Amino acid sequence: MSTEAARIDAFDLVNSLSRIADLMNASVSEHQSRVALMAYALAQELKCSEEETTEIGLAGLIHDIGAFSLQERLDLMSFELQEPGFHARVGYLLLHTFSPFARIAAMVRYHHTPWNHGQGACSDGEPVPMAAHILNLADRVEVAIDRNRYILGQVPALCERIQAGTDEAFHPDVVAAFLRLAKREYFWLEIVSHNLGAVLRKHLRRHTVSLTMEELAEFAQMMCHLVDFKSSFTATHSSGVAAVAQALAARAGFDDREQGLMRTAAYLHDVGKLGIPSEIIEKRGPLSADEQDIMRSHAFYSFEILDSVEGLEQIADWGAMHQERLDGSGYPFHKTAKELSPGARLMAVADIFTALTEDRPYRVGMSKEDAIKSLTRLSAHSQLDPEYVAMLIRDFDDINTARVHAQGAAASHYESFLRAATSA
Repeated sequence: MSTEAARIDAFDLVNSLSRIADLMNASVSEHQSRVALMAYALAQELKCSEEETTEIGLAGLIHDIGAFSLQERLDLMSFELQEPGFHARVGYLLLHTFSPFARIAAMVRYHHTPWNHGQGACSDGEPVPMAAHILNLADRVEVAIDRNRYILGQVPALCERIQAGTDEAFHPDVVAAFLRLAKREYFWLEIVSHNLGAVLRKHLRRHTVSLTMEELAEFAQMMCHLVDFKSSFTATHSSGVAAVAQALAARAGFDDREQGLMRTAAYLHDVGKLGIPSEIIEKRGPLSADEQDIMRSHAFYSFEILDSVEGLEQIADWGAMHQERLDGSGYPFHKTAKELSPGARLMAVADIFTALTEDRPYRVGMSKEDAIKSLTRLSAHSQLDPEYVAMLIRDFDDINTARVHAQGAAASHYESFLRAATSA
């Protein structure tokens, strides 16, 4: 892929990640956005550099990225946390693989570290950035806000609660900055604003930089890991789809840049599943009608998230349309053959092929013979593109080998990740 800048704004990417958490349940909606705005204001009050202030705001937007299930998200909304370190460690392990987020990853890693009379300046022999202590206080203030009461009437009690944690839970300098900000009505009214997204955009977007195509590919791979790590049932799926989609794209005459975009689109095709609670994805046995509806919404969420980022329109089309079918029986848009681009048609074939042939905890992947029968039937019934299906069947062994290799590498990474995440 070319090193030419992809003209993708980092704020848009981070904000799209943040919005995923809002999809799970209304009770956790906008938590990360509110923390981001509060942390940004605290960093400004503490006279942090412009670059660090922006990074603190971005870190706030994704500080809970390591909490995969709805129950985890709800637990984090409690002021007193039972096991605060695990999701922060998971978030760090995911984010630090993307080099532009290295400092943001460190902030996320330590954002529940108590100050503990100065001992919180380090953790496990590593320095804890001041930014993490800013996030810690902002996070605890946000969860203490009663969403059913007018905000300004809560300020005295919120200040008293935070002040009580000075030097034990919270860095005293951050508490002092918070108490100064708390006297300004605008601070609270912005945090609970119905126009919160626009407020964040105004503060954060102007300072972020465009990503190169290589960095965009790195970001997509990080997102792929994030989707796959959400559930052992679907672990490594996106990596398999990426290998198959790129192999098909090469055979179909896509140029090098398009092949790279196809791989990126495949990494991101299931990003909407981050808005589906793990409890549903990992449910053993048939889903209820309501659960099926929730699960089917993932394709629309993928489209909504990707299409909202300027510059990802082609990736959104190729990746988020993977559940559409040529006869209009797919979802969520029920597009027909004439409305589906070649890239979207190819992605649907790659997704189904991978789902049929990969092993999952509850069943073994289909044999070559059975997979070919299923693909041929779907092609004959005008659901999958016959040209791409024929191409895949013709080179079945080579393409399947590429899938197996890619998923094997992803599985090894998955196991290493789990060991690192669960280590004390």
